[in-house]
Amino acid sequence: RTSVNSGYTVRFFNLESFPTDASTYSKNNKYYLKKAISNGLTFSLDAFNLDDFCRVHDAMAQIKDIGHLKVVRGDLQILHKFFGNKLKLANVKKDGATVAVALMIFHHKLMYYFLAGSTEEGRKQSASFMMVDEILKLGKSLALKEFDFGGISPFDPTVAGINRFKMGFGGTVVNYVGEKNLCHSSLLRKLFDF
Repeated sequence: RTSVNSGYTVRFFNLESFPTDASTYSKNNKYYLKKAISNGLTFSLDAFNLDDFCRVHDAMAQIKDIGHLKVVRGDLQILHKFFGNKLKLANVKKDGATVAVALMIFHHKLMYYFLAGSTEEGRKQSASFMMVDEILKLGKSLALKEFDFGGISPFDPTVAGINRFKMGFGGTVVNYVGEKNLCHSSLLRKLFDF
């Protein structure tokens, strides 16, 4: 049995009662949010744009030297085909240039943070902190009930920064069952995956 993911996520329940003044954020997240706001960044929620998302996400993968995490354009096209206009692009810009993006899926009263990235400039500007703050405010203004911030791995020190970032917004850490690959035969596993 092989774990496919950690099974942990950060979930925001009852968005309608979530405070919009950053009072639930960690000290670290408050600091970087304040820094981002002072940098004159702008936020928008736009229609899905494959080129914009891939450009920013792949720039992040290159900066962090994690090329294996570059997105597969065909996979995102399938995602867009399936979700249609429920797939949106959260966008943060600095002087008109996109510096941070997040693929957001809207389903009934749930908002799901699917995948995100930022450019080197976005990292310098702390754009992701502002982006998530704006996403939470947006969810509340749209009368959505929940926001699922996506996966974390609380016991993996290699992703401690991601864990700290996501948990720092004050959501609830939830341990789902997760995904497991139960097939021990590499031949059968490849056949099944195909």
